[in-house]
Amino acid sequence: MAQEYIITREGYINYKRKKGLTKNWALYWFTLAGGSLFLYRDSQDNKPDSEVTLVSGTTVHPVDEKGKEWCFEIKTGDKDHMLLSAPDEKEMKGWISDLKDSIGKPAQTPPDKEGLVRTKDGLMSRAKKNVASKAATSSVGKKAMAKALPEELTILLVSLRSLIAKKYNPKKGIEVESQVRKMLIKAWIQIEQKNLAMEDFMKSYKPLREAFEILVKINDHPGKIPPEKLNPAFEKVSKLLLEVEKELTILLRAYFKPENIVKLHHTFSFLADHEFLHNIWGDEALKDDEDLFELCLAMSKFSSFHIYTSK
Repeated sequence: MAQEYIITREGYINYKRKKGLTKNWALYWFTLAGGSLFLYRDSQDNKPDSEVTLVSGTTVHPVDEKGKEWCFEIKTGDKDHMLLSAPDEKEMKGWISDLKDSIGKPAQTPPDKEGLVRTKDGLMSRAKKNVASKAATSSVGKKAMAKALPEELTILLVSLRSLIAKKYNPKKGIEVESQVRKMLIKAWIQIEQKNLAMEDFMKSYKPLREAFEILVKINDHPGKIPPEKLNPAFEKVSKLLLEVEKELTILLRAYFKPENIVKLHHTFSFLADHEFLHNIWGDEALKDDEDLFELCLAMSKFSSFHIYTSK
């Protein structure tokens, strides 16, 4: 029988950690259980990198941080504090609320992830709530399903939106993020209604993963890839993303309205455009950009194209 272990909240958050004499932002997987907050390098790690006990007197509150949004701070003593940055305002408020509620609770041992049953508000729990088909087609049901998107994908979309806002305009960034989210939620509705299975999406996942791997490799070697190699790489990514669009269109056109298929096409055409790829991954000015770093890190962590479903 699987171990029962209550997880209050979990997800990826940026943490400003001290490395030598400098402090750098890094993405960590956080797990909140009882009065303990565990930090992992990756969501799949079973051993935490470090942990914090939320003793009585701990304070949690939002803070302003230059160059970062949705920041908040945890203070467990006069000198012990953590500066964190959530993916969006909603996540920041959720973490602050849950952390405050956990102050003074008994400390926990790290969870055994291999035999873990998440019993409260973790990602798996939220995704496995029984959402009836009628509710799934309502605005309330769609909002509930939006919470089931993997944390890696949420961070990917937020970072992508920020980069598009920087290079184009905020409106375009919001539009692209919104269209991708809506497409994923509509696809999940079909999975919930048993019209499609996760295995059906594997044909689109394979070229998506390959495109991500190329872009991450480019980002890992900023300024070191000559134009004669960079341009063919962008052309390869463009073809792969258009292949993703093709496979998704074949799969979803029986369930999507024609106007939604058109929106899917417009979104992928923009993302697969050689100019867009060059503006983001070929711009020297963005080589140290935090959003690009987070986007590529989320790409590397996003190991499967999936939305958790009820069973």
